[in-house]
Amino acid sequence: MVVFEYDMKEKLGDEDLDEFLDQYLDIPDMRERAIYKAENEKNSERVIELIESADRKRQDWLDILYRHYGLLGRIEEQRELAKKLVGEYGMDYYNRLRKLYSDNEWSPVVDTLIENNLYYFQGSNYYKFLLKERRNEALLSYGQASPYMITEFGPYLQDHYPEEVAVIFQDFIHQEASKATNRKDYQGVSRIIKQMQKVCGYEASLPVIEKLATDYVKRPAFIDELQKMKV
Repeated sequence: MVVFEYDMKEKLGDEDLDEFLDQYLDIPDMRERAIYKAENEKNSERVIELIESADRKRQDWLDILYRHYGLLGRIEEQRELAKKLVGEYGMDYYNRLRKLYSDNEWSPVVDTLIENNLYYFQGSNYYKFLLKERRNEALLSYGQASPYMITEFGPYLQDHYPEEVAVIFQDFIHQEASKATNRKDYQGVSRIIKQMQKVCGYEASLPVIEKLATDYVKRPAFIDELQKMKV
């Protein structure tokens, strides 16, 4: 890339090179060259303009954008970008976000992120953030709304909400059982029951097993797998 810039500067001159690159910014590789040229020239305003105007912003570009917001003292933009990075790319960015707020400022920020989690967070990043912040009530609500995630953080919540965790496991097991049609599926349900037994205890799983045995009595392969769940 450096060789490219040098060759093009030799042919076009610096201003003409900027004009040339500007004509092809819709090509990601050309936009990247323009970004790094601006970086080399320590032109933070230009770097920010090039990244903000991109239709699709790559993660490494967002890292660059974050740094240049900081160089210009644009703290509010840094904060919003850090929230985006945590929400989209995960907890590797948590410390970056946390350092932008004082202890007194932080709790309301967490409240806002929780209230707007569908806007900020993707995939498993939300529950990992809740775990980090020890927001147990919000984590429980998330588990109740998304029972399939209880296998990820059930062991942690069990210490705080044992009865609620058992109910979430039950809901998840019954959901999966309703979709099961063959032995492989039945074994999948059994694996969740094993997880429930590990987290909630063996006794907590017995009513679930008995209910499944009643509901699916005409499915001998399922009944066979359920029997294996009993000690």
